[in-house]
Amino acid sequence: MILGRVLATLGGFAECATGTLAAVPLASATLELLMAPQVHGHAEPFVRRACLLASGQLLACLPPSAVASALVQQDSSSSALTRRLDWLNGWCRKVMDADMDDNCRMMATACVNIHSGLAAEALQLLEQGQSLQGPQGVVGQMLSLTSGLQQGSLVRGAPGPSAPKPRSLIVELPN
Repeated sequence: MILGRVLATLGGFAECATGTLAAVPLASATLELLMAPQVHGHAEPFVRRACLLASGQLLACLPPSAVASALVQQDSSSSALTRRLDWLNGWCRKVMDADMDDNCRMMATACVNIHSGLAAEALQLLEQGQSLQGPQGVVGQMLSLTSGLQQGSLVRGAPGPSAPKPRSLIVELPN
């Protein structure tokens, strides 16, 4: 029970950090915690729900420009963020398809939708050339991202650029 409450609190902290310089490092560090098999694969549905709640809040707090920048920059922190976001997308899809808990499956679906919206907004920024230029340039990264989109590895069924991005995923965790 304590682990679930800690995870929900971390997600709340990330949501409170939205729009600050701390949002991206806090989201990346929290995602690192969620990647631990003892956390995201916990036997208690309450803990898995808290992981999914925190995941949704983390995705909602990340600015699309930070994700776009992470895609084009080649430093270790940017690479870590993109690797963690990719892991989160894959894990949420597994939960969505195979978790025994209905609430976990529903929350995982919401996380995948938020992730899709974030990826679509980041792609739109890359297409507009508003993100930072990396060593490989925006065009090479856009092609990489676009091929990932076509193959369905990054997002499936991503909404168009006009889709509104949810800003909050505050829900009551069922016990």
